[in-house]
Amino acid sequence: TDQFASVFYFSYFVLVPILGWVENYLIYSKQPMGISWDE
Repeated sequence: TDQFASVFYFSYFVLVPILGWVENYLIYSKQPMGISWDE
């Protein structure tokens, strides 16, 4: 249904940034501040 699709897209656009933030938080919490593995 359209309602299900709207809920799916809403949760998708909300969860993706949150998961990305959590991933970055976990990565930076495991290493000295200001140091990035990418560089």
